[in-house]
Amino acid sequence: MTEENKFIYCSKCGKKSSQDAKFCTNCGNKLITIEDSIKNTTESFKEAIKNNETYKSFTDNTYDEYYRADFDNKDMVNFIQKKSEYYMPKFKDIQESYKS
Repeated sequence: MTEENKFIYCSKCGKKSSQDAKFCTNCGNKLITIEDSIKNTTESFKEAIKNNETYKSFTDNTYDEYYRADFDNKDMVNFIQKKSEYYMPKFKDIQESYKS
């Protein structure tokens, strides 16, 4: 550990304190290590994303019968073309899994 890593600086007044100090001896501000600061910021960021309405609109989608493809549709076969014999049974399996 280098000499500089043995100290922590107060975010309020900038005074250097020992790494194990909990409060600044100059102003009384609570001292937070860089690791704790990163952890708190990361958790706050994750919480903000989780509570964001745009994020919710992408992640809270529910299955809607209206958007279900009709797998007997000839347009689907035309769209898939050469691989329709391979994909159509797989799509039907997916469709059946939503029904149960």
